Amino acid sequence: MNVESLNWIDLILNSENGKISYSENGIHLEATTNATEWEFIESISLPNQVYIIGGGHVGLALSEVLSRLDFELHLLDHRENLNTMEANNFVHSKQIVEFETIDQHIPETENTYVVIMSFGYRTDDIIIRRLLGRKYKFIGMLGSQEKIKTLYKNLLADGFSKEQIDQVYAPIGLDIKSETAAEIAISVAAQLIQIKNRA
Repeated sequence: MNVESLNWIDLILNSENGKISYSENGIHLEATTNATEWEFIESISLPNQVYIIGGGHVGLALSEVLSRLDFELHLLDHRENLNTMEANNFVHSKQIVEFETIDQHIPETENTYVVIMSFGYRTDDIIIRRLLGRKYKFIGMLGSQEKIKTLYKNLLADGFSKEQIDQVYAPIGLDIKSETAAEIAISVAAQLIQIKNRA
């Protein structure tokens, strides 16, 4: 314990009233004349949570990249005994879920990022229909331009609005001509950072 720490403790012990505030900026002590006792205030901010839907090779690569950044990671898939999901030790949680109830597993918050990279068109279609119109910081979907175009056309025909569809970043990731799973992961991570740091 250094001298500065001892000074803080001494100030607390020898003061009759005041306020202690704790935030990401550190601890702040404030002596007050109106207070009759000490008050502790802590500001807590929610973590940035990324829900990766799809435990395949790209999901594994993205988890590895994001694990080095300021995100809490959650992995969801409907396939049991998927080797890439079992090998994924980068996420905070892993869960096998039915995609028909995917919306029940992802909270609507201003700190929630949703990344859809499931096995194919059919599962992407099920997932996006459950998540469209919900309030997330970010929702993006992996896929070719042709797949996305077909999916959007069908969603519009089934009554989803253009405003709902426009919420989705698709194809997901910054356009860096990604080809490999690792390159796609980097492009998606860069887009999430861009959204997170946007003023």
